[in-house]
Amino acid sequence: HRFDGRPVCLYKRAQILVADIWACFEGRGLGRFDDIDKVTMFADYRVPQALYHFGALRYSSRLLEFLRHSEAAVVVAADEQEVADDVPVVPGLLPSGHRWEVEIRGNSIWAVECIRQHILKTTGVLVSAILIDFYMWDYSKLHADAMKNIPIHLTRSIFY
Repeated sequence: HRFDGRPVCLYKRAQILVADIWACFEGRGLGRFDDIDKVTMFADYRVPQALYHFGALRYSSRLLEFLRHSEAAVVVAADEQEVADDVPVVPGLLPSGHRWEVEIRGNSIWAVECIRQHILKTTGVLVSAILIDFYMWDYSKLHADAMKNIPIHLTRSIFY
């Protein structure tokens, strides 16, 4: 993807693989990674919903309205639809690589990093973004009814 002319790489699947190995082996043996704290959250679709729920992420009214329409739509890959800087051509469809998709994923990564830094500053405990991601994902699944009015961004892609 590109954002404002710069390449943006989202390694969600690779990060999930590393996180699962790390968690499975409890950070020991094959699951020991000395730089596990460098892994960001996984830039998926449920964590932004939880971040929005907790007030750590906000959407413009225009984006929120668009996302509300996307819940009933089938999402197409970027090569099947024009990727524009403005509202996507077909209402309710957020193609992979669209500016809004990259903004949601990028700002979610930053919000989790800010939460991580806040936890470290206030408690002295170094918590990985992986654990925050796991928590937010589980929370969003357990409290789906409480968050049913918060739309998720749906994007189908070979990248995630």
